[in-house]
Amino acid sequence: MRWYRTQAVIAIENTRLLDELRQRTADLTESLEQQTATGEILASISGSITDTQPVFDAIVRNLRWLFDTDLAMVQVVKGGMVHLAAAAHEHEFATINKLFPRPLDAETGSGRAMMLKQVVQYTPLEGNPSVPPATQRFARDLGFNAVIFAPMRRGDTVIGVIGTARREQKPFDDKQVALIKSFADQAVIAIENTRLLNELRESLEQQTATSEVLKVISTSPGDLQPVFSAILESAARLCDASFGNFYRRDDDTLRLVATYNTPVAFTEARTRSPLRLNQSNPVADMLAAKTVLHVEDLAQDERYTNQRDPTIVAGVELGGVRTFLAVPMLKDNEPIGALVVYRQEVHPFTDKQIELVQNFAAQAVIAIENARLLNELRESLEQQTDRRCAGSHQFVARRFEACIRHNS
Repeated sequence: MRWYRTQAVIAIENTRLLDELRQRTADLTESLEQQTATGEILASISGSITDTQPVFDAIVRNLRWLFDTDLAMVQVVKGGMVHLAAAAHEHEFATINKLFPRPLDAETGSGRAMMLKQVVQYTPLEGNPSVPPATQRFARDLGFNAVIFAPMRRGDTVIGVIGTARREQKPFDDKQVALIKSFADQAVIAIENTRLLNELRESLEQQTATSEVLKVISTSPGDLQPVFSAILESAARLCDASFGNFYRRDDDTLRLVATYNTPVAFTEARTRSPLRLNQSNPVADMLAAKTVLHVEDLAQDERYTNQRDPTIVAGVELGGVRTFLAVPMLKDNEPIGALVVYRQEVHPFTDKQIELVQNFAAQAVIAIENARLLNELRESLEQQTDRRCAGSHQFVARRFEACIRHNS
């Protein structure tokens, strides 16, 4: 009897040890899988510091793999709107992307996660009053019954969210919550790296452009045409504009003095019919207000759709203008010209780009003033030279007359 008890104890212990071994093996396998996934994401970060897309793709791919889910996505916030940056699902990206962009609000689970700045999850989804309306519709259309979202935070600012969903009505455990937060942190690192590198590149490009403009100003102090061309090209290129125009004031007329990539038909129209300061048109109105004019979509402007203002019609129909940015050139608070850049798509200029165009306009004013001062100096020197020559001629004439009288 004692022998049977001993064998039973051994069997129980063996079973316990085997269960522990199996659990430990499962834990090690899970840990290895997580480390592998993290390694792939980190490799994506280091290998694509100028592009976040490979990182986002790695995140959604590994979310589905580790969480055994049917959908994973990365959403980013741009200009107060939520955009789909990546998605992994049997449906095509384009199918899901039809739901975006959308406002940042509490109508979705992802929106609530971003607004609360914390991980949120819902299960079940069908008939659950705590689930946001848009998420209920989304889950019903695609057949999901459990979702989890983790916000991407840079300091106290939310810049996006990552999430995953599955059909099984099963909550996500604490390990999965910790893991999705880790993935969100890695996404933030990728975004921040790209942002900092792009800012550095933009700064270097701006410094180079400014240096080139200053070089042109210094090498052609009396000739403004190369200066206008250099400034206009730099402003349009650095601001991703389709083309640009440079106008100088001549009494009540704004004359086109330089262009960059401007459509020929639009250039001819502006040359043939210059803008007038005493007539209502966007550039003249901007100069009268002495402030920046930024129009998001010129084709939707009332002066185009209803009033058919000829200057705006020319811009839209001959130049294909949609987004429009005009910056005044002011000398002693008086308008002397305008620097205008255009986009042939609806794409507003950023605050940094507007500031950059303002800086280029200020350089143009400096160049014009330098040319004016140089011309005044030249005129003064020429007048002094003429007076000296005249005085010298008079002196020679008097000496000659004296010699004649003496000889006589």
